[in-house]
Amino acid sequence: MIVGRLVSGAQSMTMGAEDDQGVPVECYKHYLGRRPQVTWGAEMGERNLTFLRGLDPHYFVHIAETQAPLLETESRQYAAATIRVAYGQALETLMAVLGATLQAPGCPLGWMVSYQNNELRQVIEDLVTSPSGLSHTTWDLGSKPLLRLAGAVLEPAGWPADELNRRALLFSQAWSRWCHEFLDEISKAEFNAMKHGTRTQLGGFSFSIGYETAPGVAADLATMRTLGASEFGSTFAVPVKLQGRLHQTSRTVSRNWLPVAMVHSLHIMAASITNIVSFLRIRAGDDPTTCRYEFFSNDSVFERACDRPGVHTISGFAPEVTREHITAWTGAEVDMELREDHERFLASRKDSGE
Repeated sequence: MIVGRLVSGAQSMTMGAEDDQGVPVECYKHYLGRRPQVTWGAEMGERNLTFLRGLDPHYFVHIAETQAPLLETESRQYAAATIRVAYGQALETLMAVLGATLQAPGCPLGWMVSYQNNELRQVIEDLVTSPSGLSHTTWDLGSKPLLRLAGAVLEPAGWPADELNRRALLFSQAWSRWCHEFLDEISKAEFNAMKHGTRTQLGGFSFSIGYETAPGVAADLATMRTLGASEFGSTFAVPVKLQGRLHQTSRTVSRNWLPVAMVHSLHIMAASITNIVSFLRIRAGDDPTTCRYEFFSNDSVFERACDRPGVHTISGFAPEVTREHITAWTGAEVDMELREDHERFLASRKDSGE
C-alpha cells in the first residue's frame, strides 16, 4: 500500500491565555511557503471543522453540467469561457487545499485565509520539482510525494488495497499534471486575463504547414497539413519586460481549448477537493460517517480529462521589440516628464479660462 506518513507531533495546538470571555486562546505554528506563521484563535478545532464543512467543490460540477450542453448552441463560446474560468478557479482551490494539507493539516483555516499566490506557488513547486523543499511540510513522502499523499488522503475511505493503490495513482497523475499547469506562466496569464475584465478574444485557431512552390509564395491551402485546430480558445496579451518594470512591451498569445476535457477535469478536481477535505475533517476528529469519498464508475474520465488539441499555444507572429530598440530612460526622467506634461495641461486650461 502506497501511503505517505504524517509526521507525528510536528505541529499541534498550543494553549495560551484566555480571551475576554474566559475561553482559552490557542495557537498553531506552521509554514506558509517558506515562511513560518503562527495562527491564533479560540476554539480553533471547531472553527476549522466549520470551515472545512463549508467547502463545497460541487459548485464546479454545477458549472460543468450546466454549461456543457450549451457547447452545442449559439452561446457555445460564452459557455466555453465560463468553463475555462471555473477550471482556473477549481485549479487554484485544489492547489490551495493541497498546500494546506502539506503544511498545516491541523489548521487549514489559518493556512487558506493567509496564503499569498507566491507562497502557494512555492509549495506546489517544491512538491513537483524540489523534494528537498518538502522539509517545510509536516509529511514524510519519500521520492513519490504526490502518489504517497494521494494514498494517505484516500486511505480513510476503506477501499480494498488494490483499489486504493489504483485510485491513488490516477488521482496523483492528475494532480501532477495540474500542478505543472498551475505553475505555467502562460496558463496563469490567460486565467488572469479572463477573470480580470475579460481581456480575451474568444475562439480557437487552426495551425497548418505546407511547402512553398516558389520562394515567398504561400503554400496552397489545399495541400497544407493541419497540425491542430479547435473552435474554442482565447487570444490575449502578456507583458514582456525589456528593462525591469519600467520598460515593457507585450506579445499576443493564442491558446486552443477542448472544453469537454475541461468538463471532465472539473469533475475530477471536485472529487479531489472533496476527498482531501474529508481527510482533513477526519483528522480533525469529525464523524467519519459524515465525510464523503468520491470516485468514478469508469476510469476513462481520467483519460478524457487529458485530451489536448494538436497545437495548444502559439505566439510571436508580430514584430518583436527588444531592448536594443528602446530609449532607456530612467524612472526619474519619465516621472519628471509626466509631471511637466501635467503642469502644462493645467496651465493651458487656466489660460483658456476653463
